[in-house]
Parts: sequence; C-alpha cells; structure tokens
Amino acid sequence: MESKASSEQELTPAEFQVYNSLAERMEYYHSAFRAHWRQIYQSCASGQKLSKGSQKAIITSGLSFCVQLQLHHHYEEKFIYPMLATRLPQFRPERHLTDQHDEIEQGIEIIQTYLTDCERRSEWFDVDALRTMMEGVQETLLAHLDDEVEALGAENMRRGWTPKSQIALSRGSCLSAGLGLGLTAEEAAALADQSRVDKITKPSLQSDFPLLTSSESSMAPKTVVIIGGSFAGLKVARGLLEAIQDDTIRVVMINPSEKFYYCIAAPRILAKPKAFRPDEYLIPIAPAFSHYGQRFQLIVGLATRIEEAGRTVTVAPAQGGLVTVPFDYLVLASGSSTKSTQQGFLVPYKPYGTTNLEPAIRSTQEAIAAATSIIVGGAGPIGIEFVGELLEAWSDKPKRSITLVSSTEQLLPVLKASAGNAAERFLVDRGVKLIKGHKVMDAVNNGSSWTVNLSNGQSLTADLYVSTAGVIPNSSYIPRDFLDAEGWVRIDDKFHVRSATSTKPHIYAVGDITSLPTRTMMKATEQVPILVKNLKADLEGSSTARPAYDVKAASDRKKLLMFVPLGSKTGTGQMMGFVPWGWMVAKIKGKDFFVSKAASMAGLA
Repeated sequence: MESKASSEQELTPAEFQVYNSLAERMEYYHSAFRAHWRQIYQSCASGQKLSKGSQKAIITSGLSFCVQLQLHHHYEEKFIYPMLATRLPQFRPERHLTDQHDEIEQGIEIIQTYLTDCERRSEWFDVDALRTMMEGVQETLLAHLDDEVEALGAENMRRGWTPKSQIALSRGSCLSAGLGLGLTAEEAAALADQSRVDKITKPSLQSDFPLLTSSESSMAPKTVVIIGGSFAGLKVARGLLEAIQDDTIRVVMINPSEKFYYCIAAPRILAKPKAFRPDEYLIPIAPAFSHYGQRFQLIVGLATRIEEAGRTVTVAPAQGGLVTVPFDYLVLASGSSTKSTQQGFLVPYKPYGTTNLEPAIRSTQEAIAAATSIIVGGAGPIGIEFVGELLEAWSDKPKRSITLVSSTEQLLPVLKASAGNAAERFLVDRGVKLIKGHKVMDAVNNGSSWTVNLSNGQSLTADLYVSTAGVIPNSSYIPRDFLDAEGWVRIDDKFHVRSATSTKPHIYAVGDITSLPTRTMMKATEQVPILVKNLKADLEGSSTARPAYDVKAASDRKKLLMFVPLGSKTGTGQMMGFVPWGWMVAKIKGKDFFVSKAASMAGLA
C-alpha cells in the first residue's frame, strides 16, 4: 500500500506514460468524434443551397454519428465506468460525467429522431433546423470530450492504481473493445457475453491492485445548507459532493417534502390521472444520496428565517416545532410557484410548503375530472400545455367547455409569434374560447362554481378556475434586503447574493428564485456548474479566477429552446430561432413529457 506522500511525488516520464495511457487512448477516439461532429456542423453552416445528394450525405453521416456515440457511451457506462468507479468517484453514477452523458443523450435523441424522419421524407430536411439542434447540445458534448480525457489523466489515475495495476487495466480487453468504434467480431462477442466480461474485469478489482488512500482530515467539515430540493438545488448538492469527494464538507438540504415533484409533466399529470404512476413523478430524495453517508442530510420542513450574522436557518420541520440549522455557506434554491399554488387555487404545478404532495395532486385531478367547464388564466407554456391536455382528455365529452384568458394578444409571448399563432389555431379549431389582451383581476370560489373578473369589467363563471398566470418567488423566508422590488433574489455574475449595499460571500442563489429573467429547468441546469465551481473555490480557500455567468447571452431569446406539446400528437415551441414541427414536438416531449427520464434529469437516478 502506497502512502499519500509517495503518491504525490512527481511522476517520472515513464510513470506518466503508464498512468496517462488511457487518457491518450480516449483522446484518440474523442478526436474522431470531434472531427466527425465538426464536419457535419460545417456542412450545415455552409450557407449554400444543398443538392439532394448532399442532403442525403448529411443525413447518413449524422445518423452514423448518433449511433457511434450512443454505442461508445453504452460501453462506457456498462463496462468502463463501473470498473473505474471502484477507485475514482468521478466515474460513479450521477456524477458530472454521467450527467453530461444524460444531457448529450437528450440532444442526440432529438437529432436522431429528426434525421430518421428526414431519411423517410427528404422534403422535411432543413439545414438550419439541423444546425440549431446541433447547437443545442454542442457545448455540453465538446466539454464532455475534454472532461473525460482529463479525468483519465495521469494525476487522477495514480490516485487509484499502482503502476503495475495501471498496466493491467490498460491492457484489459474490455476497455480495448469498449473504447473502439470499429469492433472486431471477437471484441463484440466479448462485450455481449457478460460472463466473459466478468472474468476480464473482476481480477483487477481484487487486492493484487491496491487502492491508494489518503489520511483522514482532522478538520471539522464545513456545512453547506441548500434550501430547496428543486432541479437547481438537487444538482448543486450532487455537484458539490462530486467536486469535493472527502469529508471536508457536509451538505444539508431543506425541503418541504421528502420527494421531488417532477412538475414539468404537471399539465398531463393533472389532466390525465392515469397517464403516469405517482412513483414516476414523485421521486424520493434521500435514497438517491444514500451512498454519500453522513456527508448528506435531508431535513423535511419549511425554511422560515435566515439569520445572516449568526449564519443559521430556522426550519419548521414536518413533525412540528422549530429547529435551527447552522451553515458555513448557504445556497438559496427554493424556486418559484404559480398563483394557483400560493393563492389557494387548484393545480399544484409547483407546490411549495406541502409535505405530502400526493393528496394535493389527487384532489386536483378529481376536481378537474368532475368539472364540465373550466376557465384557464394564463397563456404561457404551462397554460397552453394544460389546455392541450384537457382537450385530449375530454375528446369524447363534447359538452364540456374551456375558456382561456390571456393578458397578451399573442399566446406564448416568450416565443416567436409563429409559435403562438400555431397554438392559437390549434385551440380555436377545437372549440376553445379565447379572451386575449385582458388580465384576470380576481377569482372567487363560490363553492359549486367560480367567478372570474377580468380587467375589462367582464365576469366569467365556470365549474373550475385554474390559474397558470404569474410566477411568484418562494422567498418569504429570505431577508428583504436580499430581494428586488418583485421579491426575487439579487445576485452577481458569480451567483453570490447581493443586498442593496454589499455582496454576501457566504450566501449563493441559483435557479428560479433569482432575479435572472428566464426561469426554466434548462437555464437552472446551465447555472449550476458555475455556482459549484465558485463555491468549491470558496470552501477550499482557492485564489483562482472565478467563472462568471453571461446573463446577456443566457437571456437571448433567439437561443431559447422550448417544446410546448398540445396533447400527445402535436405541439409547437422554439429551437433557437426555429419553430419545430408539431410531429417533432410530439415525438420528443409530447409522448411522455420526459417522465421516463425524470429521475436522471434531476440527478436522482
């Protein structure tokens, strides 16, 4: 067993060559992927009118790339990562590299679905559309190709293997076959036969290849408290525990529920109760972090107060009473709610403060099913998706009516006008009554019906009123000095919280709770790596330059990526500057609202 001191000695050139061998081999294959990708992208970006032959060549090359990359990732996750993960935590499930795999898979699936359809119907091919799809995944893909090689570099590999065991690992036929794109028949057979793979990999995990360990730290761990088990909060927790893999930190998450609610699918969950099982969209949080042991703790309760000077958070636990939770660093990730949640209206699109989500969802489902007339307030993505789901759920019930109230003349005002027009045509053609350019001023529950008063003085009556308009910050526990005039948390470009007079170096905020203008799951996901890097530097006392978030670029609506299903068979949306076809939205999101990937998207799979 080598000591920590010896493992940190400078490697000789011969030792470096041994330890860096896997990185060099991986870089060989990654270079091929980069070249293939750039060739396709440059063909799309040429700006020239392409012949049918050139279009066919791009489609064939693109599908080939998708299949090769999927094969490569499959072998990595099935054979290579599990073997490396026994010594190197960054190769374990739900870490940065596998999170990148998930993001890349989603983007590649979009491209593959599109090209497969274009292969059958060449007239559907649009070079600008393909380029836009590629740009949606390009940054993550190219970063991953670099990050994975870096993780396999000599300085990392020496922490898990002796030179002798590294040589044996590099020669393993499982790795040789798994990294390659052109597999021989013998290699393919070896990978297909799990028993042969076991014989290859298992000896390298035994005591003849000793694991290098570090001495235990005598310092007390620093506590990072994260308020909110949102997409952003969960990914920050995972990212920190991955970035700092020893016992120098402890992450405490405070969340009103023990389960994560996959609210992206709320329109279908609520309109079609039988579409999904509750366990598909209500996912327990604690079990997904159990392998971190005492480094992670979930407190089920509601944060009620932050004491900045004393660095504590007051929590009202689900079982009653109050507890005080100390922190060294605090991350605010409590997200936002719709008015339907906070004003007591129906429909928990983003429930906050509810310890038991399932009864709240069930009661809403029952009320919607019993109604014969519904008024929906708000024509943003949630409102449009919800009406689309209602139309499909009520397709065999012609006597039911839906009224949609939009404060703007354009439906889906955050998207291009053509996307809003497509949604309007779809709804009007199916009998939805539209009231545009007027706001809902108030809604009164009369017991058996609702009365909705509009800004033009008109009053509407229906069995049920569902508000999807307006997003409200979950910020009641946050000091007023941290908030802007609308209640969102002010931050700088490093995600530090700002008051009117100073920046708070020990308090961060991320995701929907911040004053950043675009509040989507994808935007929250892209913010997390920057926050994690900056917080890691703070925790380690590093003086390195801190990455900054480009707010202007992130707020560019021309780069917005959003799919808005209108039921399960069509939809609209925006992909950068391109409005996708209805069939594409249906295939990509409309089929299940990504519920099949909910756990992995939230870092809980």
